[in-house]
Amino acid sequence: MRNSGQYREDIERTFNAFYKIVLYCTALDTCKKIRRKRQFEGSLNDLREFDLEPVAPADGYFVKYDTLTVFAVRGKIVIVESDQLATALLHLPKKRREVLFLRYYRLQRCRIRDDLRH
Repeated sequence: MRNSGQYREDIERTFNAFYKIVLYCTALDTCKKIRRKRQFEGSLNDLREFDLEPVAPADGYFVKYDTLTVFAVRGKIVIVESDQLATALLHLPKKRREVLFLRYYRLQRCRIRDDLRH
């Protein structure tokens, strides 16, 4: 049987050689993956505006409307951009509309009296 010290050195050399091969192959594999990714990736600056439109989320909160409806409330002008909201407000009685504008648009508190409920 061999000397235990010499056997240990042989095992360490074999392990070191195997470990170097594994690290080298892992590094090559990682470089290949990075190169493949770079082929398909591009900068966002390279995209044109109409390329982004189908994937961009959109909401209706900041849509520009063609027509604006203007209401005068106690000498102040309130502009309503939404046609649907403007139509709903126009169906309300004038005093009720004024209470809504004072309460929500001007952030002023106002008590609803009995004469305003009709």
